Amino acid sequence: MKFWKLHGIGNDFIAIDGRFDGIDSNEYSKLASTVCHRKFSVGADGLLVVKNSDVADVEMVYYNSDGSRAHMCGNGIRCFSKFAYENKIVEKDEFEVYTLDGIKKISLNIVDNKINTIKVDMGKGSFLAEDVPVKTYYEKFITIESSKNESDKISNDSLKNESNKISNDSLKNESDKIASESLKNNSKEEFFIEQEVQVLDKKFKMSSILMGVPHTIIFVDEFIMEDILKYGSAIEKHSIFPEKTNVNFVKVIDKNNIEVRTFERGCGYTFGCGTGMTASAMICKYLGKTTDSVNVSSEGGTVTIDITDENAFMTGPAIKICEGILEL
Repeated sequence: MKFWKLHGIGNDFIAIDGRFDGIDSNEYSKLASTVCHRKFSVGADGLLVVKNSDVADVEMVYYNSDGSRAHMCGNGIRCFSKFAYENKIVEKDEFEVYTLDGIKKISLNIVDNKINTIKVDMGKGSFLAEDVPVKTYYEKFITIESSKNESDKISNDSLKNESNKISNDSLKNESDKIASESLKNNSKEEFFIEQEVQVLDKKFKMSSILMGVPHTIIFVDEFIMEDILKYGSAIEKHSIFPEKTNVNFVKVIDKNNIEVRTFERGCGYTFGCGTGMTASAMICKYLGKTTDSVNVSSEGGTVTIDITDENAFMTGPAIKICEGILEL
């Protein structure tokens, strides 16, 4: 099987043309975990597969290195776009890619007949806790308090209906009863922003957003790798995230520059995460920490995120490392 290996700011991928291989898009899990193994194969953070599409110019199928399928990958889609264009699968510098997160618009910046940078329309994202998904205070309150008092007699549905009669202040007072977590939202339709959560032996203020895949942002003054690995893994699998979450530790430099370190769901610590960098910029903008345009740097490099009233746009590089034949 022919392949390319590429990276986007240190986030590396194996890309293959799967248009005519007869394999269903849902059946690449074993292949991904095999070829992404860094000791027994080429090794990568994920597998990118090109498929034909009826609704866009081409489809991107993406699997993490652990074999789990993901809806979207920011650095991956730039590498995917380079692979598709330079292999003449698409032959124009503006095209659309179908993903499980919807259709993404791609713009190639070509200089001297070579791709310099790639701009991706990353969409709006969603701040709604139920979309991320993340369990809010109110859901946690029902789970814990119903076992402590007479609310056992009242169904969850009736509690949800009654919740409109309970003020935010009374919910905050009741939160003292919860030892494990202090989650302040009182409706699963609210945002999960700057919520204090106990993780192992430490409390963190977290903000979560769906940017194709779930992302959680934690602001730090300095990056401590031991903490990123320890708490990143624990937060990824925390019980408040039913589908797990990507974890981004963010350091704000100034209004136009931030740094991010990401512990990715499904593959661990990576040198860069495009959806995570976009999510971090979105949360920073929402909290007033940065402007509409921000340079986001990771250990592997820098992308620019531009936020408009409509969508967020990510611009960054995609680099070919090598190509070859996979022995399967």
